[in-house]
Formats: sequence, structure tokens, C-alpha cells
Amino acid sequence: MAYAKVLALVVNEILPFIVGKTLIHGLFESVKVDPQVRQQLKNEARELGGHHLHTRLQKCDPVAAGRIHANDTYRIVRALEIFETTRKPMSASQQSHRFKARRIRTLKIGLQMERADLYRRIDKRVDIIVDQGLLREVKALLGAGYSPDLKPMKSLGYRHMAAYIDNAVDWDEAVRTLKRDTRHYAKRQMTWFKADPEIIWVAQDQIRNVEAYVKEFLQPSLETVNRI
Repeated sequence: MAYAKVLALVVNEILPFIVGKTLIHGLFESVKVDPQVRQQLKNEARELGGHHLHTRLQKCDPVAAGRIHANDTYRIVRALEIFETTRKPMSASQQSHRFKARRIRTLKIGLQMERADLYRRIDKRVDIIVDQGLLREVKALLGAGYSPDLKPMKSLGYRHMAAYIDNAVDWDEAVRTLKRDTRHYAKRQMTWFKADPEIIWVAQDQIRNVEAYVKEFLQPSLETVNRI
């Protein structure tokens, strides 16, 4: 749907500005799995817990296990069912797809920041979203009947608040691990993006250079329009 929208914008000479990566390259082909395999893994997760399956994933696909949090049962089951079906790690399929399929012409700008500064900003942002009512939001969702086992409830912030509400951790530990896990997530994102040779990295004190990159990138399109 997003790709169709981008094409419609281009036809109308409106420049799309995209934050993210999946739209540019698409997702790797989804593997069809045996429903019985999926159900068996779900049963194991329910009976033995997500950490048990995460340990199992570490043995057959350590790369995927390193990217997936031990509490993210949905993604753990997905990685395991792909391995059980294909006998190949899910991470291998993702790696073979990585940055290969180009569907649209793009200019990729990456913003650089010293890691210490980035981590300070992450910690500050966590404090802000907590002060703005993250705990209240999660309480409301749980009170409305949404299970803490749902995939969205396993995401950053939500699972930490849910653990506090469930008395699994105290408040200081919930906030500390939220900051830590957010920093880890940012580190994994940077590792992913650093592998893309097309990204032009711009430091904080070089932001004005972006304008020149954009003008140069748009020049062929502007020349085509002028000829028409």
C-alpha cells in the first residue's frame, strides 16, 4: 500500500520523504510453515515459557537469538518455525535478502551521533515518556483486556511496565531495563544500517550538507521536467 502511495506521489511531482528501510527493499519472501509445527511451538511456549524456546533458538540460529529479546515469544516462535520447516536459520534468509532488491530510486541519509550522546538522549527520552504516562497507558490496556502476551505488549516500554504491574520487578528496575533495552535496540539498528553502502552518513555539525546532497539527487528529475 505504501509503495503504491509513493508512486502516486511521484506521478503528481510530490517528493516522498521516507523514514525507515523496509519500503525501499521490501521484506524477504515469507516461508510457509506447517501449522502443526507452529501450534506445537506455541504449546511449548505456553507450557515451558519463552525463555525455554529462546535457549533452543540460540542453538539453531544464534544470530536471530541475539536480535530477539527472550520475552518476545512471537518472534522466537517465528524464527523456530522457519528453522523447523526449512532446516535453515531465519537469519540466513534475511541476510541473503539484505539491501539487494531496489524498487525505487532513493537518496539515503543517515544521521550520526557519538554513542555517548545518543545513549544520553535515549535515557532522557525514556524519562520523558514515563513522565507523560506510559505506566498509565499500559494499565489501561491491561484493564481493557489486552493480554501481556500479545506481540505489541512485548515491545519496548510496554513489556517493562507490564512486568512492574505484575510485581515481577520494582519500579527502578523497570525503568533501568527499559533504558538498557532501548540502548541495545539502537545499537542493533546502527549495525543494520552500517551494512548498507548506499547510506550517506552526516554528523551533527554537517547537517547543512544534506541540502546539497538533496539538490544533486533531484537534479536529473528537474532536468527531465524542464525538457517536458
